[in-house]
Amino acid sequence: MDGPDLTSLVGRKPMLEAFEVPQDKQARCKLSPPTQLLFPNTVLIWHPDYVSVIGMFSSEPEKVRWIHTMLIPDSKSSPDWTPHWRKTFELIEKTVFQREDIASAESIQRGLKSGANVSLIPGQLEHPMQVFHAEIERRVDGG
Repeated sequence: MDGPDLTSLVGRKPMLEAFEVPQDKQARCKLSPPTQLLFPNTVLIWHPDYVSVIGMFSSEPEKVRWIHTMLIPDSKSSPDWTPHWRKTFELIEKTVFQREDIASAESIQRGLKSGANVSLIPGQLEHPMQVFHAEIERRVDGG
């Protein structure tokens, strides 16, 4: 962690079968792409051949505008690459982000809002979330 910005590695399925960490940066990204939160609302995901830039903007509680931009290398931006990038964007945006990540976040929010649990105690794996919320509180309180 560096200040309020956070960096993590998100393991993909092939990581479970890897016996050693590849030296090649692109090969490492295939196993575990670095993900960075640029405080307070931007996420960078370093995929093997492009970068997802996600901006989240909230105008009111329980409402978030999600903007996903795909940054591709200039060397692969010619028209013959367009079908590849469209397919890649659709896969990551509509399958991974919309059907998995956002659907999970919405489900969690519905559960929290239901009032079924009187309290929530984050575990050790949620340390970055605790850092994020502490930084929000510090800034809102003017600390």
